[in-house]
Amino acid sequence: MSEIVRTGTLRRVLDHGVSSEQQVHVTLCFYAHREDFRIVNLPSPDTAFVCPGFAVDSKLDLVNLDGICTANPALDLTPAEADRIHAS
Repeated sequence: MSEIVRTGTLRRVLDHGVSSEQQVHVTLCFYAHREDFRIVNLPSPDTAFVCPGFAVDSKLDLVNLDGICTANPALDLTPAEADRIHAS
């Protein structure tokens, strides 16, 4: 399942403070306070929007992501490119 959050809503949540666990998985904050948000689940009729996950929560996730980047060189960033994206 993918989650889509409006930028303004995300800023509002972050401005009110989140726990260390919510900093890693910010959508937990929305589910913990369902009454404050409109959460809609949209089923996907096909696999048009299926993509590999890029979350790294374990060593196996890192190995899998490395494999994805190795197989798709266009996804592999140099450290300078990654720093530029992180800084923006």
